[in-house]
Amino acid sequence: MRTMPPPGKRFVRDWKGLRVRSRQQLFNRNLSVIKGTLLRVEGVHGGGGLNLISEPCQTCGVQVRIFAVAPNMIEVC
Repeated sequence: MRTMPPPGKRFVRDWKGLRVRSRQQLFNRNLSVIKGTLLRVEGVHGGGGLNLISEPCQTCGVQVRIFAVAPNMIEVC
């Protein structure tokens, strides 16, 4: 999977730091986030895709990290 630059940008590295919203349910090995969850791009995965982190839970402070997410699974906020 080849990662393309974000809309209106020139480089793949421009994804880093962008706030995005999930278009579908996303999973890692143990946890998932529902459609519409706000996430932040931490960087680009070496094998392709994006590394995402969720906002901290207001109750317990847990953050979900999801790796190798295809850009078509998210939208820029």
